[in-house]
Amino acid sequence: MTERLTNDDGRLLAPERRCAVCGGDNACAVSTGAERCWCAGVTISPVLKDWLAARGIADRCLCPQCATGAVPSPCINVCELDSSGERCVACRRTLDEIGGWSSYDAVQKAEALLRLRQEPADGQ
Repeated sequence: MTERLTNDDGRLLAPERRCAVCGGDNACAVSTGAERCWCAGVTISPVLKDWLAARGIADRCLCPQCATGAVPSPCINVCELDSSGERCVACRRTLDEIGGWSSYDAVQKAEALLRLRQEPADGQ
């Protein structure tokens, strides 16, 4: 996870500060100039690694929570359903995602979070 990325002329690129799974701050020490990051000593789940690789984001850093498999819920404690009654307007998860979140594994949670970040906020 801490591989230093370079552009075409060999100059170092600053690592992305957003977690590839949840989109939160990944606390990347390399992005602040350090040679090693906290994640250098962390073992990422092989299943989660495979999921990241399949999406072309295996070189992106994760936040401490996602790296250990404790993918955070997007819930912000403002629960209100949209006009269809199928999705929370605050966290944008479906009722099935909300109800199943506690039993989801890290990859299922990552799938939901990636979808939420890629969808327009209004669901259109």
